[in-house]
Formats: sequence, C-alpha cells, structure tokens
Amino acid sequence: MNNQTKKKRKPRKREEAQIQEALIGWSRWVDVDPHDKIKGKIFDYVVAIPNGGQRNLLEAKRLKAQGVKAGVSDLFLAYPIKSSETSWRAYETCGLWLELKSKKGRISAPQDEWLYLMNEVGYATAGAYSLEEAKQAILDYLDIKT
Repeated sequence: MNNQTKKKRKPRKREEAQIQEALIGWSRWVDVDPHDKIKGKIFDYVVAIPNGGQRNLLEAKRLKAQGVKAGVSDLFLAYPIKSSETSWRAYETCGLWLELKSKKGRISAPQDEWLYLMNEVGYATAGAYSLEEAKQAILDYLDIKT
C-alpha cells in the first residue's frame, strides 16, 4: 500500500483531555477546605486514571495484567466527607469518582457500570460534560459555595 492509497485518519479530538487539563489547572488554586480546617488545594487530593488512549497489543496486555480495566473513571478525588450523623459510619463518602466527557460524548456501558459499583459501596460519583460541570461536581461534593 503506497502513501496515496492509505486511509487518512481524522485527528483525534482532544476535547475531553482539554477539559481534564483545565480542571487540573483550576484545582491547583482552589482550597479543598475553605474553612481552613484542612490545608491544601483540591489538586493535592485528585488523581488521574489514564485508562484510555491507543496502545499496542503487548502494552495493552501488560496494563491489563497490572490491573487496568475498562470503564474506570477519569479522575478520583481522594477526599472523604465526614458524616454529620452520629453513627458507626464516620464518613458519608470516601471520595468522588468523576467521568469527563465532551458535549457530544457519551458515558459507555463499562463506565456507567463502574460509576454504579462505586456508588453502591459508598463513593460519590458524577459525570461531567464540560469544564463548568466538572468544577461544579467537585464544589458540590466538597460543599463549597461560590
């Protein structure tokens, strides 16, 4: 196959990646606890889960053997929220799993299943289709009023 007969690939859209990059940049400046009980920024508690992307077959097999699985959310905010109730359960939620999508994106069946499983065991979950929705999901989770 010569160069003229090769199929041209459309450039991959980076909308979700751009939303995630902007959200991480924003998280560097926002206090995780505006009442100053806990020091630090949201960035200190958020991690990215790089499950997506194109990989060769050998690398994909290696990552799968290491525990990478389809459907796991893009970001995890590892910040527990204490329960206001006086019960055996010290924390209302243990963290927030956040799935990012572009305006035209859709949450896949494996992603939806992951969000459901995490919610069932006590994590907060959210899907966001824009930078503003993602910010708001985090602010709502942390109960930060703007």
